[in-house]
Amino acid sequence: MEKAKSAYTELEIDVLRELGNIGAGNAATSLSSLLNEKVDMAVPNVRITSFDDAVKSFGGAEHLAAGVLLSFEGLEGDEASKDIRGMLLFIVEIESANDIVSMLTGGMYEPGSPEFEEMKLSALQEIGNIMGAAYINSIATLTGLGLNISVPYLAIDMVGAILSIPIAEFGALSDNVLFIEEGFIGQDKNINSSMSLFAGSETVDTIMRRLGIEV
Repeated sequence: MEKAKSAYTELEIDVLRELGNIGAGNAATSLSSLLNEKVDMAVPNVRITSFDDAVKSFGGAEHLAAGVLLSFEGLEGDEASKDIRGMLLFIVEIESANDIVSMLTGGMYEPGSPEFEEMKLSALQEIGNIMGAAYINSIATLTGLGLNISVPYLAIDMVGAILSIPIAEFGALSDNVLFIEEGFIGQDKNINSSMSLFAGSETVDTIMRRLGIEV
């Protein structure tokens, strides 16, 4: 199981933050275009933290939210990207999810109606897919690495359950995990959402080397 390093240099943190800034900027542009709404982006927060702290940052284990999860890895047979493996998680507050669907449909359906709920699931999955692809493709462009992106997985569940998937992949309850966290806020509508990149040490080291940084 690949785990995050226990510590990163100041330079590595700065590089990871800039990668997050570029990736999230592309994702925010995609979301803004989809919703025809200006979307502001928070400064990326690069953290090496425990499972408990990661869960708390999203409102706690029992907090209900919608999450779209994508995994990515290097292209098969590509020596340069063979060690790349990560996950990208887009989390949206339920109220924000309702607002997003209302904006996309022009308020055609009432929240709670079967049509609305079906539209919400479809819209959230597609938005997460588009934003995630924009984020990951920006990393591929910057590093010159070939990356495969999975089909998006959507869940409306408690945060603890949603986060259990990347945590199980990149750490255990007592281990630290690396994640780069961004937030997205709408101006006229409530769009409280965030995107987090989870990755292990081999992935980060490969990215650093591709950017000319010794590790």
